[in-house]
Amino acid sequence: MKNLIIALLLTLAMVFSGCFNITEKIKFNKNGSGEVTTTVDMSQMMTMIMMLMPEMGDSIQDMFNMDDFMNEDYNRYDGIDGISNVSSKKEDEYKFSISYNFANMNALNKAMAVKGTGSEETGLSSMDSEYKFKRRRFCRTTNYSKDENSAMDEFDMEENKSLMEMVNAPTYTIEYELPRTVKKVNVKGEKSSVDHQGNKVTIEYNLLDFMSADGEIMNHDLKF
Repeated sequence: MKNLIIALLLTLAMVFSGCFNITEKIKFNKNGSGEVTTTVDMSQMMTMIMMLMPEMGDSIQDMFNMDDFMNEDYNRYDGIDGISNVSSKKEDEYKFSISYNFANMNALNKAMAVKGTGSEETGLSSMDSEYKFKRRRFCRTTNYSKDENSAMDEFDMEENKSLMEMVNAPTYTIEYELPRTVKKVNVKGEKSSVDHQGNKVTIEYNLLDFMSADGEIMNHDLKF
């Protein structure tokens, strides 16, 4: 029941405003090591929900306790072989980030295979990514696995598609920083906007597209 309530609250907020944003930054060193920082910003979403449902204020705050989410993610990454300097930061009441260093692609793949950002609490499905980095080339393949018991199944994306197209969508942004100037960018999968300058590549997705997808949704091939 808790998952259903949270999923419906998420949907309600998304319908009225593009106010739920995830930003994933990955910095690579020449030897294939690097750093990941993931930021989840629910500030505007929570403001919207509290305005729409003020009588549920205390209950909603308990459901979206950022300290719980931060501790949950910290414990998932801490202790993985090749993952170090795990840290979390609460930037606002409903905005937090978690970062860690990875020694190589094997360590990064292990970390990305772990469910994070409270996915089990929100009732949303999960994404699994595989990374490859060698010979001045970086590749990422990401699959979205739909949870048969996901509370989001209660919301018909196709039926409400016209309504969702009228509002600003919540975003999932990926920022790559490579050790050299990027020469070629190839992005396949779900529709996205792509920008690259110098050694940085930014790819932005509509988060709602992932919720109605199943299978491979991202294929990033960067040459530098």
